[in-house]
Amino acid sequence: MVYNQAQAVSPIPKSLTSLTENRYYSFSDNVSLPLLYISYPTVYGMHEDEAALDVFSNVIGNGPTSLLYKNLVKSGVAVQAGASHPCKELACQMSFFALPNPQQGMALAKIEQVINDTLLEFEARGVNDDDLLKTKVSIETDTIYGLQSVSGKVSTLAHYETVLGNADYTSQQVGRYKKVTKADVMRVYQKYIKGKGAAILSIYPNGQKQYIAKVDNFTLPDVNTPPQLAQLHTPIMKNVSTFDRSSTPTGQTHRWKCQLYGVAAFKMVYKL
Repeated sequence: MVYNQAQAVSPIPKSLTSLTENRYYSFSDNVSLPLLYISYPTVYGMHEDEAALDVFSNVIGNGPTSLLYKNLVKSGVAVQAGASHPCKELACQMSFFALPNPQQGMALAKIEQVINDTLLEFEARGVNDDDLLKTKVSIETDTIYGLQSVSGKVSTLAHYETVLGNADYTSQQVGRYKKVTKADVMRVYQKYIKGKGAAILSIYPNGQKQYIAKVDNFTLPDVNTPPQLAQLHTPIMKNVSTFDRSSTPTGQTHRWKCQLYGVAAFKMVYKL
């Protein structure tokens, strides 16, 4: 059976993005406490700086020994706070969030100021050896625990195969984090966080907009009226087949071809 071969498509190179100034946006929800969410665009999945940025987010905002916990939760300013660095294939973001403590006021502008002061404190203090060791052990432990279930194994293998073309990448992934140094963490902070603009989202209880961090200076695009796309007049490809469908194949021939196609499909999936 012969098919027309489709035209090869070259992969589009990945690019980094950044904001020159803060973008403020707010909306209301049926909640009891407001929420501040700050997000800095950073790199993309499997970028050389991804590991160092993950370590930075862990040091500054993960666990009761982190700076964000000390300055927001332990001090009583917030009831919950943290940081993370979620990544997708094309984009990652450094995120900080906090829920204010009603006993000390629910203004999100105060929460934003404490987070900014915490970043300055991190810059002055730097990364401790204990912070770096604890973070690396935590990331390696999470990776191992993520492989305990069949679902975790399958998801990990599929992710690395899709993104890298190499399903057996777990040990190299752990090795990326083992190589991160204190200088690497400070470098990515200076490059992707310090002085950069962020998307700052305020979620406030219905009718209590006075708690937002700052007046909105950004408007979301109207998804109800998407832009009109140009029509492509691409001719429909017709498949040319040499298979004779006028004759019924014998059972043996049919079984042999099914086995042959199955082996071919297996090799395509696993690249054997």
